[in-house]
Amino acid sequence: MNSKFEKLHTTFRNHVQNPLYKNSYYLILNSIIGSALGFLFWTIAARNYTANDVGLATAIFSAIGLLTTISKFGLDISIIKYLPMYETKNDVVNLSLSIPLIISVVLAILYVLGVNYWTPNLSILLNWKYGSLFLIFTCAYTLYALQNNIYIAERKAKMTFLLSTFWAALKILLLVMLSSLGLFGIFNSWGLATTLSTVIGFIILSKSMNNYKPLVVIKKELVKKMMNYSFGNYIASFLFSAPALVIPIFLSNINPEMSAYFYISWMIAGLIYSITGLINMSLFAECSHNSDNLRPGIISVLKFTFLILVPSTIGIVYFGNLILSFFGEDYSENAYGLLVLLIIASFPYTTNQVFITINRVKMKVLPILYLNAFIAMCVFILIYVLINEMGLISVGIGWLIAQIMGAGIASIYTYRVYLS
Repeated sequence: MNSKFEKLHTTFRNHVQNPLYKNSYYLILNSIIGSALGFLFWTIAARNYTANDVGLATAIFSAIGLLTTISKFGLDISIIKYLPMYETKNDVVNLSLSIPLIISVVLAILYVLGVNYWTPNLSILLNWKYGSLFLIFTCAYTLYALQNNIYIAERKAKMTFLLSTFWAALKILLLVMLSSLGLFGIFNSWGLATTLSTVIGFIILSKSMNNYKPLVVIKKELVKKMMNYSFGNYIASFLFSAPALVIPIFLSNINPEMSAYFYISWMIAGLIYSITGLINMSLFAECSHNSDNLRPGIISVLKFTFLILVPSTIGIVYFGNLILSFFGEDYSENAYGLLVLLIIASFPYTTNQVFITINRVKMKVLPILYLNAFIAMCVFILIYVLINEMGLISVGIGWLIAQIMGAGIASIYTYRVYLS
């Protein structure tokens, strides 16, 4: 009996000490805790602010997310690939932060100046208070997002978990404190928490990396080497993120309340998507240290992920209305069908994530780019064609069909290129 217990204990210890699983568990825990606190944040917002204010806030945050995705220039992926290769890591880290920071400043200014052309409903950004804070918060969020990838690259996902939890909790505290300010309160609770978390992130980096100092560094040789890999990933990552970032902005121009309903549904389904993405990110980081781990890692990731997806999907189908009702009855009435379609799409979405990870490890960017472009194109075309007649549910239909078609293409390509 004791020998069986010892064997089980040894197996469990080896499992959790494996860097792939260890980082995956921290990233999953980060996603669960972050999503739970995110639900609380938006529940408080939905119950204390108008649906119009919530819709406009989600559109602003989506705009910041879109600019951040563009600003990262693929360096969020490159840093995971290249950081383990260098003993002196400061230049790699600072380059990966400097270029996106410069781009985010330029893009945020251009966005505010042309807001009446891009998103007329967000013309409030022309107000100097909103506009200046939009610039600061966009830069802060860009740096914050990149910091998390640095921790993943260094196999220190625990730090991502701790910092993200702090960020999410601080947002809630500030949201309650600023509840009398309406839209400005939602905007500042998110932005101030992001800015402070970014500052703390730099302090943590200086402690965890020997002699690290945040500086604007652009070395030509390093830029050339990383950009060859980054640029394709940049386009691919932008296309991958575009639907989730553009849809709220698009819906806010039709009806800000529709944008709010989509955002809440996406946030719930996004918990499952993020778990899938983070497990694959952990696999990518692990294979960047040792590429021999790819094949067994893929098998482990698929088993691990589907064990999470099946009960999660069943839970959403049966309890999705109840979950949405926490945000208000109007969210339950308008967003349940969309939420179910989004959660069903997590299965083909997982297949596409594994395909992306395989090609990132093998440093083949074009297959990723083509897949993401195809999926994004299908999503936008289907929503554009269906939205006038079907309303919000068209977003779920477009997303599900696009993911299924993408998974089919990815599976055929993987079989022919890597398995046949």
